[in-house]
Amino acid sequence: MISVRTSAISSLIILFGAFCCWAQTGITLVGAGYSDPSVLRIAPGQVMTFLFSGAKTILPPGALAQRATQVPLPTALAGFSATISQVPPSKVEPLPIFSVQQVNNCLPADVSSPDCVVTALTVQIPFGLFSDYGRGSPLAHVTTVVISDGTDASKSFVVLFLPQNFHILTMCDTTMANPLQPDFLVACSSVVTHGDGTLVSAFKPAQIGEELVMYAFGLGATSSMVAAGVPSPTPALKVLGHFAVTFAYSGGTVPALKSTPLQAPNPVFVGLTPGQVGLYQVNFIVETLAGPIADCAGPDQANLTVSLTNDQSPSIDAARICVDATASVMSTSSSSAAETFSPYPDWGLGEHGLVCDGFRPHLSRQTRSPQGGYPLAR
Repeated sequence: MISVRTSAISSLIILFGAFCCWAQTGITLVGAGYSDPSVLRIAPGQVMTFLFSGAKTILPPGALAQRATQVPLPTALAGFSATISQVPPSKVEPLPIFSVQQVNNCLPADVSSPDCVVTALTVQIPFGLFSDYGRGSPLAHVTTVVISDGTDASKSFVVLFLPQNFHILTMCDTTMANPLQPDFLVACSSVVTHGDGTLVSAFKPAQIGEELVMYAFGLGATSSMVAAGVPSPTPALKVLGHFAVTFAYSGGTVPALKSTPLQAPNPVFVGLTPGQVGLYQVNFIVETLAGPIADCAGPDQANLTVSLTNDQSPSIDAARICVDATASVMSTSSSSAAETFSPYPDWGLGEHGLVCDGFRPHLSRQTRSPQGGYPLAR
């Protein structure tokens, strides 16, 4: 029987055990964390990774990672598939699949044993299901997920289908084509970019008054419905609800420039990224606070925490970035060379990840297009 665990990362769901028709040889350790193992949280349109062991299907040593190569995304990949069901009504939908990856966590390595092989199945959750607001909700919807390895199917796992389940992307996420492997001295940096698509970092820090783009999953329903597994349309669709960003600088000795009070809400845009599948972006202006702040230091090379909240949801997440508090977009411009960055699963079109037409941040400060949206700019 499969038992279920969740990790401390909102975009992961961990299945701990084996498929129902495959006998395990012993206890299998899949993951660890601090989340309540009885609650698996998902949200409309969310991209997330299921982790499980005990599957009969073992990928060849030379093909332990297989990724979708086209859109709409397939609902079966490398023999694996998954469905999501909700009652009432009696509704079953296949889940679009980004990738299937397997890793052997045993020592010594024994790839022939399903107990040792952990499978990571990255999927997108459909938008058109009913949300559940917890155990006290008057809505009696029951949502379950079933995973198949092409030979056997798992038990049905109950999931909590929330309106929102924030996760700000990091360089170590399973959704990255080549995720970094964190260690004690290297932090998983947040995926926040400048307007030209380059990653905000200590080598190319943000500036006071600059508009940045923060990428996320699980921000919930948008102004129009989007089918799962297909790229988001242009003009960009806004997310429903009122979002806010708050800033917390690390204290230090560097005198910071004072920011001009904003005449518009911050963030200035929250919605789906055109041309991407299930990817959200939050455009915000870097503000500063009174008093000196610290240089970008420590494992994450950052000095600012940017928190994202919504007034109708308990979900919250934050990004850590580096800001040059002595520079302003009104007085100088950054000229540091940096690699153009694409924060999405790899379709075989680039080193870091896929975008259908190159990585183009959706910039709110550009002139609006005739359709009422914002143009895309590199």
